[in-house]
Amino acid sequence: MENIKQEVSELRREMINLKAIMEHLTGLIEILVSAQVNPSKKEEVMEKVFIETMKSFFHEKMIINAPSDFLNKVNMGVHLEEDVRKGFLYKDGGSASGVKKFNNNFSKKRVGGRNNHRQNHHVPSIIHAFNLPSVASVH
Repeated sequence: MENIKQEVSELRREMINLKAIMEHLTGLIEILVSAQVNPSKKEEVMEKVFIETMKSFFHEKMIINAPSDFLNKVNMGVHLEEDVRKGFLYKDGGSASGVKKFNNNFSKKRVGGRNNHRQNHHVPSIIHAFNLPSVASVH
């Protein structure tokens, strides 16, 4: 019981720390957007490292706007592939481990038998990307 209380206390401290960091990043984002300045490569790397250190709970809570130009859409696709590979994208109850499994199988029709039906290609229920100017808020 004491161990659980310690873990909860540590998680609360970590959440307070992450909220402070996110408020700081939000301020920087607002300044960049208002000045319409693109962040330096160093800032982009720092942002990516910060987001990768967050627990999956925070990944679920991120709300973003989809990018409007082709290059940003390609970058979003790269981030999505990385997140799937790292296990950040998941669906509750999808499998025994709680991790959503993805595969390359397209719809296939059984040959013969009574149960001729198509298997649906699954789409992840949580989609997010990390594009500094398009982050809307964190809950």
